[in-house]
Amino acid sequence: MSGVFRQFRNGAMVFFGGLAVVYLASQMPASWQQEIVLLGGLALAGIGFVVAMLAQVRLVIGRIVQFMQKK
Repeated sequence: MSGVFRQFRNGAMVFFGGLAVVYLASQMPASWQQEIVLLGGLALAGIGFVVAMLAQVRLVIGRIVQFMQKK
């Protein structure tokens, strides 16, 4: 189970890091560099979200399996 929590934590950190990059990109003057930085931030946030949600699904499935095995 600790591996799942680690996966969730890492996904959440990448997600919030991506959001920070998106915020920093919004503070840049309008240019193609801003668009590239924004794209990178959105990619990081998306990857972090997917990783965190996969960990959450693993936790839920693990709890269901554990509940079913107790019966």
